[in-house]
Amino acid sequence: MQTRKVRVIASGSAGNSTFVRIGDTRLLIDAGVSLTRVRTALEEIGESVDELSAVLVTHEHGDHVSSLEPLLRAVPGLVVLATGGTLRAMKTKEIDARRLKAGRAKTWGGLEIIPFAVSHDAEEPIGVRIEANQFAMAIATDLGVWTTEVVEALSGCPLVIVEANHDAVMLERGPYPQFLKRRVGGNKGHLANAQARALIEKFAGPALECVVLGHLSGKNNTADLAHRAAFE
Repeated sequence: MQTRKVRVIASGSAGNSTFVRIGDTRLLIDAGVSLTRVRTALEEIGESVDELSAVLVTHEHGDHVSSLEPLLRAVPGLVVLATGGTLRAMKTKEIDARRLKAGRAKTWGGLEIIPFAVSHDAEEPIGVRIEANQFAMAIATDLGVWTTEVVEALSGCPLVIVEANHDAVMLERGPYPQFLKRRVGGNKGHLANAQARALIEKFAGPALECVVLGHLSGKNNTADLAHRAAFE
């Protein structure tokens, strides 16, 4: 049976990174935590940074790319998969890049990588669906609203990682300045728990086996609130 591993190393405003292995292809989605943390997380599941096939960057914000350059130095020849807008915004020099475009599938290492547009305050942000040998998974975090395109991308996947960033009441009453509250809660910010639930209800179907709630705010949410809002 083909090897499959998924490890969410981190998901939140402090950093984001998820490891996906299907067969012999090892993909790191975002590099927003330290290289040491990535190394340790992979070693815990019997994997190695040195065997990574590529790193896919969903957008250029620091919590998704802060360790990209150290990672590229540590693994010479590592390919970067990202949209043209993200590559321009990162301004990372001397990288082996493959451009992604929302709605346009790309085959990489035996995987079908299907980027989809998300509503976020970045240059050309994407979520991603990955398919291989009758298996599919998708990641949709960092989006202020969900669309029909997002629902279609998540539908039919056994595994989905979806954002449940904040509780609307906690955000309103919380410590953030007003401009940041407007950003987080706006259409180009992050999904609230109630929005996550509505999205899950749209894409849930017979194929769905596991939903992971991602990008939870450390100040405007709790794991218990997110779980109850999304699933109860």
